[in-house]
Amino acid sequence: MSNKQGLDLIVEAARSLDQAGSSIRFVTCGEGPHKAMLQSMSESLGNIQFLGLQPSETFAELSKTADAHLIPQRVEAANLVLPSKLGGIFATGRPVIVMARPDTGLAAELAGGGIVIPPGNTSALADALRNRSGHGAIVREMSAPVTVASSATRASFNNPLN
Repeated sequence: MSNKQGLDLIVEAARSLDQAGSSIRFVTCGEGPHKAMLQSMSESLGNIQFLGLQPSETFAELSKTADAHLIPQRVEAANLVLPSKLGGIFATGRPVIVMARPDTGLAAELAGGGIVIPPGNTSALADALRNRSGHGAIVREMSAPVTVASSATRASFNNPLN
């Protein structure tokens, strides 16, 4: 968990959803230099949980438990290379919510397989998670009680990890 991943954007969306009384829960998986800071930012939130780094032999199964995956991006990183975990996320067959400008390679890669929202926009992220409307087939995938994950983050809606 590093600063470049923009995981603090997910914490801010979690804060907004928690304050609104949403049942959406987030679970992050991993380690890194910013994990303690993220945990501190999340201390008062009841909808975010931190797991350690998952073994490679169980990570794929864990990723498949998500009903959607999140790829946060900061505005200043929105036109950089594709996230390294994108292939693994696509392999789960689950929808993706990604923060990207529409003219980027990431948005093009995602075409038809997810929801693209503006980079750095935590309100749009919270809205996409809360409403899950106006997105056709993706919404049908996301209409049941949901679990959401990012490259290092997994969140669940009405289905907490034990």
